[in-house]
Amino acid sequence: MIPKYLAILLLFVCSLAFIRFDVFKVQGIEPDSIETKFNKESLPFLKKYCLECHSTKTQKGDIDLERFNSLTAIRKDLKPWQHMIEQIETGEMPPKNKPQPNAEERKAILAWVRTLLDSEAKSRSGDPGFVPLRRLSNAEYDATIRSLTSIDLEPTREFPADGAAGEGFTNASESLTDISPALFTKYLAAAKDIADHAVLLPEGFRFSASKNRRDWSDEGTAKLRVFYNAFVPSNGGLPLQAYLLATVCHREELTNNKVEEIAKKLNLNAKYLGILWRTLNDKESSQPLDDIRAKWRIASEKDVLTLVADITAWQTALWKTSSVGNYIRTTGWGATASGKEYEETLSRQYAF
Repeated sequence: MIPKYLAILLLFVCSLAFIRFDVFKVQGIEPDSIETKFNKESLPFLKKYCLECHSTKTQKGDIDLERFNSLTAIRKDLKPWQHMIEQIETGEMPPKNKPQPNAEERKAILAWVRTLLDSEAKSRSGDPGFVPLRRLSNAEYDATIRSLTSIDLEPTREFPADGAAGEGFTNASESLTDISPALFTKYLAAAKDIADHAVLLPEGFRFSASKNRRDWSDEGTAKLRVFYNAFVPSNGGLPLQAYLLATVCHREELTNNKVEEIAKKLNLNAKYLGILWRTLNDKESSQPLDDIRAKWRIASEKDVLTLVADITAWQTALWKTSSVGNYIRTTGWGATASGKEYEETLSRQYAF
């Protein structure tokens, strides 16, 4: 009795034989017809018309056809056979001063070569062949860094230009397999330059077009301004009228904790609206809030402008508004514990 693994192996080997047979059958050719025709027709054609100039010894035009003494040898290098079709069809080969094949011989050799190339193409369908390990081209490396950082840093601006290889493409594997010590040094320098653009954050990092810390701060401040501009006027102040109007006209909904719904409906910031609502309803005594709360509780829509004027007057008397990132004097009343005479503001308002 045949062991199970031997039976599987035999089935696999047999399947390979059937696969080879089917490849030729697709073209309507018997499995051995290509090799048979090569030995009977194509090889004699080469000896008669080609090897005088393209033998292993002569190799005119650096072409050696004598080495193709079997179908196995041909399958290892098909490029000369692709060129042969063009040369024979155009009448360039054999040369005019050499013996010429008749029309039937030309037709037979061309048919055989095409059959050979078609069979090899179908037998290798889906196989890209040998793919050398290569580096990224300059354009690919730039695009990769741009995708990773969202900034066009052009790290290869100091790299030597990529060669086009024989195919005319700068991303051909054969032209990108070697990295010289000089190019490796440039890669290292480019990596260091990219790292200099990294901005460390509490939750990770981001990349900036600049390497300057001041620019990084300005970028962060600009993002804050873009965020706040959606909810506040250009001067940075809170649009009290809209928020107070919401608290007056939608008391019942806000009492039922529908802050999010009202804010979305009126295009207001839900956080600000919630803070204002809780502040106006807070029972803890506080001046000048007690006077403002008393007026707000009995206010109607027409009283909102008066409330805004009262609050603005108190804000002007108690607080000074400054842009985030400016420097303020910290001495006197409201001075910080840092001991510095001037300090960068981290909030928009500070006490006199």
